Amino acid sequence: MLRAVSVGLSFVCLAAGAHAAEYWIAEGDDVFGSVEVIAARHEDTFVRLARTHNVGYEELRHANPSVDEWLPGEGTKITIPSLYVLPRAPRSGIVVNVAELRMYYFPGDSGPLPEGVAPGSRRVITHPISIGRMDWSTPLGATTVTGKVANPAWYPPQ
Repeated sequence: MLRAVSVGLSFVCLAAGAHAAEYWIAEGDDVFGSVEVIAARHEDTFVRLARTHNVGYEELRHANPSVDEWLPGEGTKITIPSLYVLPRAPRSGIVVNVAELRMYYFPGDSGPLPEGVAPGSRRVITHPISIGRMDWSTPLGATTVTGKVANPAWYPPQ
């Protein structure tokens, strides 16, 4: 069963090196993105590929079950699973799909439409996420707060 949580945007932190996948979707679209197949380079690992292509490590593992995630091998075909189905939730602010380990952000104002984008389209930005554990340490890195809201409403998921 799909579990999605919609929360108001209280602040957004962007870690150094984090990349967002940004898409424009037409009104009523529930599926967006595409699946691509790449050839691995000698130095590639699933961790590096996940960061480069804005997909989760587990997403890569499930899409490529017969490939060694630490040594895929030069020229090995790797499926990048970046075709997404939007959760059934309000399309505003942040929507977290816990089962999918993915966050969707619907900015309030998408600004001017890029060339080639159909009128009435909306912008959606998506990131893979992870669920922490008490015995895992928080990764260190440079971050920037890009926005704040005083006294935001937030309710923890079940």
